[in-house]
Amino acid sequence: MLKTATLLFALVFCSQAFGLEHRTGLKVELPDTFVVTQVRPLRIFEAVIGIKLASGETFGTTVPNLCEATFDAQPGWIAFRQSRFNDKLSAPTFPRDYARQVSSIFSVLRSERFETRGIVGYEFVMVPHSNPALVTVTSVMETPAGKTALTCLTARQLLPRAISVFRTILTGVTPPAGGISR
Repeated sequence: MLKTATLLFALVFCSQAFGLEHRTGLKVELPDTFVVTQVRPLRIFEAVIGIKLASGETFGTTVPNLCEATFDAQPGWIAFRQSRFNDKLSAPTFPRDYARQVSSIFSVLRSERFETRGIVGYEFVMVPHSNPALVTVTSVMETPAGKTALTCLTARQLLPRAISVFRTILTGVTPPAGGISR
């Protein structure tokens, strides 16, 4: 009986933990109103974790995940302290520089600085040039381990309702703090 209970607990815990914490240290911990799964990463990311609402609400999109948390390792950064990255993202020029970097794909509607777990980040609300009926909300953070982003998509008219869900998801994302094993 104890073996069965232990096995059942391990299966439930491990199935959630795999989607919640990637080997890189990227974690997504959310209540059961969300579904969190590992996604096969693109070459530029070490980790991609998909997030959906358990209710199936898509906020007017047809993409497989409502949001995706991604991690791009930067091994050369490991020698730096978190304060260096917080200062970089706190600089008044950061939002403008980021908007310039993505300007061939997006128009940035607004940006807002935030802080979570001692990490400074920025939320960008952007409209893709290819489909002005959609809005992408991307929250970026940098640590000595690399770059973490939470990217969410919604129909433009549903943004006022979707943004609070996206921010709830962001509270469950923990970027890797240190280096990763390759």
